Amino acid sequence: MVILIDGHSIAFRAFYALPDSLVTKEGFPTNVIHGFLMMISKIIKDFDTDKLIITWDVSKKTFRTDLYKDYKGNRKSAPDEFKIQVKVLEIKVSEQKIRVGLRQTQPDPFDWFKDKSKNQIITVKVISTDNKGLVVRPEGCEMDFQIKKSSIAINPADARPSRWTGGEKLDCAISEMDL
Repeated sequence: MVILIDGHSIAFRAFYALPDSLVTKEGFPTNVIHGFLMMISKIIKDFDTDKLIITWDVSKKTFRTDLYKDYKGNRKSAPDEFKIQVKVLEIKVSEQKIRVGLRQTQPDPFDWFKDKSKNQIITVKVISTDNKGLVVRPEGCEMDFQIKKSSIAINPADARPSRWTGGEKLDCAISEMDL
């Protein structure tokens, strides 16, 4: 499934839904960033997403303003606290990922994959299980991943996520990488 998202719509929703008290220790607001990423994560988790396309409004003159002079004429300028957070949500199209922070202080979690390849065996820790499969975290990585129920075993009768418990370690082969 391909999902098309209006990035500014989701960002504005996060801005007005979450308190402006969400800030870094330096005082930089993060309600847009936090809310945006949580909503995108939920979409990816809840839908069988093959591709995610996020579009952003442009602030310059477009063909719509040529067709209709008052296009967006009644809209106020976005608050500065919103604008600076949207700039921080830098979309890396060439790398097909979202990087949070032009002043990123944490290592990029996707860097963990730089030396990984398809069919490579990695050790993962089971975080939780549900009827969809296993949620696991590779050793040395700070991201959680889902192993779908259909990928747990060769024999469908053995594909029971309940066979594993939280904290258990498993050796798994990387079946596909689309980063």
